[in-house]
Amino acid sequence: RLTADSPKIQKMLTSVRSSRDPWFYTILAFMTPGLPNGVIPYAAAEAGMTPRRFLGAVFLSLPLPTLATCAAGSLILSGDWTFSVLIGVTLYACVGTLFYKREAVLGWAHRVWNEHKKP
Repeated sequence: RLTADSPKIQKMLTSVRSSRDPWFYTILAFMTPGLPNGVIPYAAAEAGMTPRRFLGAVFLSLPLPTLATCAAGSLILSGDWTFSVLIGVTLYACVGTLFYKREAVLGWAHRVWNEHKKP
């Protein structure tokens, strides 16, 4: 019920559900710091993503933000707020750049996928 009241979560769910490429928005959602990851599998399932594509999105998107947020947490604990904030800003910049350049990224991904599928 809490997620239904959150406008950010509703926007993310709508983006994933209505997208032709829900795996891309799943990757962006996993990479976005501060977004609860528990709702992302729900949105992916609602969008009709296959388990194979969902696992691919998970493996592509989780290593960078996981390592970055662990490093940021470690820096916060050591008292170095500057670099921890810089890590957060960098993650948001990566997500923003991917979103802004989504047509180019999706075009490239579709080309790679189609070349991989050829016998």
